Amino acid sequence: MVSDILNLIYQFIIGPLVLLFEFVFSVSYNAVANPGICIIILSIVMNLLALPLYRRADTVQKKEAEKMKKVAPWQERIRKTFKGDERFMMLNAYNREAGVKPSDALKGSVSLLLEIPFFIAAYRMLSSLALLNGKTFGPIKDLGAPDGLLVIGSLAINILPVLMTAINLVSSSIYLKGSDIKGKIQLYGIAAIFLVLLYNSPSGLVFYWTCNNIFSLIKNLIPFGRLPRLRLKSAKVTGVEKKVFILSGIYMSALLGMVIPSNVVKASTAEFVNMYNMINPSVYFLWSVALSAGVFVLWFGVFYSLSTDLGKHILAVVSLSLALLFTTDYFLFGREYGIMNSALYYHYADMSPDQYITVGIAVILTVVVISVALRRYVWKYVPYILVAALLSISVLGMMNIAKINKRYGELTYVENELDYATLTLSRTEKNVVVIMLDRAQGFLLPYCFSERPELEEKFDGFTFYENTVSFGRCTNIGAPALFGGYDYTPSASNARDDLSLMEKHNEALKLMPFLFDDNGFDVTVCDPSYANYKYIPDLSIYDEHPDIATYVTIGRYNEFEDDIYNEEASSWKRNFFCYSLFRVMPPFLHQLFYDGGQYNVPDFYHDHMFTPICSMTGDKSKGYVAAVLRSYSALSNITGMTQISDSSEGGFVMFVSNLAHDPGILKEPEYEPMFYVDNVEYDAAHKDRFDGLDMEGYWPLGTYQVNMASYILLGEWFDYLREEGVYDNTRIIIVADHGCELGVLPGSRNGDVTSENFNPVLLVKDFDSHGFTVSDEFMTNTDTPSLAMAGLIDDPVNPFTGNPINSDPKYDLPLLIFNSYSFDTEFNNGNTYEPGPWYEMNGDVFAIDEWEYAGEW
Repeated sequence: MVSDILNLIYQFIIGPLVLLFEFVFSVSYNAVANPGICIIILSIVMNLLALPLYRRADTVQKKEAEKMKKVAPWQERIRKTFKGDERFMMLNAYNREAGVKPSDALKGSVSLLLEIPFFIAAYRMLSSLALLNGKTFGPIKDLGAPDGLLVIGSLAINILPVLMTAINLVSSSIYLKGSDIKGKIQLYGIAAIFLVLLYNSPSGLVFYWTCNNIFSLIKNLIPFGRLPRLRLKSAKVTGVEKKVFILSGIYMSALLGMVIPSNVVKASTAEFVNMYNMINPSVYFLWSVALSAGVFVLWFGVFYSLSTDLGKHILAVVSLSLALLFTTDYFLFGREYGIMNSALYYHYADMSPDQYITVGIAVILTVVVISVALRRYVWKYVPYILVAALLSISVLGMMNIAKINKRYGELTYVENELDYATLTLSRTEKNVVVIMLDRAQGFLLPYCFSERPELEEKFDGFTFYENTVSFGRCTNIGAPALFGGYDYTPSASNARDDLSLMEKHNEALKLMPFLFDDNGFDVTVCDPSYANYKYIPDLSIYDEHPDIATYVTIGRYNEFEDDIYNEEASSWKRNFFCYSLFRVMPPFLHQLFYDGGQYNVPDFYHDHMFTPICSMTGDKSKGYVAAVLRSYSALSNITGMTQISDSSEGGFVMFVSNLAHDPGILKEPEYEPMFYVDNVEYDAAHKDRFDGLDMEGYWPLGTYQVNMASYILLGEWFDYLREEGVYDNTRIIIVADHGCELGVLPGSRNGDVTSENFNPVLLVKDFDSHGFTVSDEFMTNTDTPSLAMAGLIDDPVNPFTGNPINSDPKYDLPLLIFNSYSFDTEFNNGNTYEPGPWYEMNGDVFAIDEWEYAGEW
């Protein structure tokens, strides 16, 4: 608790400066890619930004020194004349009359007080910046280590700290000309302290401070009196200016620190919760508020307090203008960039600034004009407007947090879902296994099996149905029909509008487990997609049948799970504010602040293990994909989960794997997750494996690789089943809920619909079947329940609708396919699906030109 409070204080005071250091360094590095030059740019920018502060601080210090010099003789006379309590009372009386306060002691050290947080921020960033390691600059061989420029025998002497101190002493001697001994001791002492502190520090940090000292020397060589000054008369600062400035800062702190982050988390709370490290995500808003308040209240306030009256007038208007601009950009002109994950990273984000520059500049100018008009005509009412605005967004933020807390509270069921899975199969009786590979592409399977011919042997007995269609292009629309049959196609589900989509979805997930359980099978269910419309499946939907074993396996076997959580938590503490800053900027600045999802962290790919960077061609990668690790570890442990028994009850297993869902560059030819991946040689040697398809790039190649990894891991499990003697007596169905648009299949698009989205994999192995065959028979993934029950459950009937379970409806052509991408169950959760485009198809998923548009409803 104490450490958290101290860390929040650090976030409030030092965090804004660290963020500014990182932003300047990152932007300059993206521009010049030379860390030495970036350090020089960083020093120049930071010194120019701080120059008004230091100039004003020096003025305050000089005035204070003159005042103390004036009163010192009288104070000394009182000390000599009086003793004890009388001396104390006389000194107090004189100090009150002379306007001397105890707090004036701080005024004499304003520059030092300013320098401390800047030093801490610079030390925090540059002393641990891995980007500097091994980088040379001029005579410096390694910016990430002490310079060691002078070597005498075996002794390496660091010259840069000595040079830094020498420049500091020269600068101080110029600055202190005519000062008393107390001031000289203070500055010379600081120079000595810096020498000791930085002597063994990385040369990049020392070089930065040396640049600062050079800047300070130049500043001291040019006295303030010689600098041109703009002398403008200004009215005295009133309470209105102070109120406008302070309220604007608090308003921006609330908007960027609480409202915008809470809007993000509210949209999909479960994505910001790690089920193995349960923490309410609202906690992270403390950090974003601290950072935001540090920027807009503390450091804006430092500039304000050290400004002249004219500067305070200007800063009040600027602060108000920023508050108006941020509000306008976020609520009125905010752009949406599609799907964003919990790392605050957009899957697709075209942020090209060109088309928005004119509009953005026009908005900025309009906001400035409005602010000036408010200043001139209704200034005294502006504080009331700001109070009303602050109350409004505070209420909005608190409502968001209340919803987040409610949704987090609803996740308590997760505490009962932490067991390791056991999949029970019988040696003596017939078993049925249904494996849903979320988003596995049907048309990619032949390429996988061609590259790895041994997979045909491992998949002995399987038939691959290449002409398979799904009725939806996302899980909440495509999965219900897969699990529940034709009563749960999108059109059939919409027809039953007396029930909610969640109720119908749950029915579909329960249909096969309930029927197999009622017919004497030992039933196991793992990771049922969106059970109870929850991102983390709510296994309580199976409580009606307590003998059904239910598990969540995704992430349960992942050795990196704690590391993923720690990285996510650390990132949210910083990046919720950075995301807010990006969202309130004019659109032409979005690219600058979003920075490809890195939010200007200079050491992003050193600090982040689980956000990979990939080459344009997809043959090199650094970093793990967290979602791939979670699903890969589960599927790779399926053998360990499996329990073979001699029970008289056959086993039914319904297992969902997300491994094929999220693309990831894996190590070839093993197709395993690795932190560093270099597939250049392998890809060059196998450049013909895709038979003309353009599979270059992260998305298509990463999708192919996770599909391949899924088949390799399943093939290993099938070998185990053969060894245990339960392969031939087990019917296995491998099926996907939908496909995925890769843009690589020729002739697969017709307007806004592509067959790539609707071609899920379907592999079926029946009892005692052998050989691997490919069929062009028209199938749908909705045939899964009838395929699973065939010959085992006589005339199966849907227990929820009373309709027979069979594949007859697919012959009633044309079939209605729903091309909606409204995948979020937080919003698409009424009694019918949100309206979207429908198409009619006549039994050939790849004959996309024959699909007929059937309207939007």
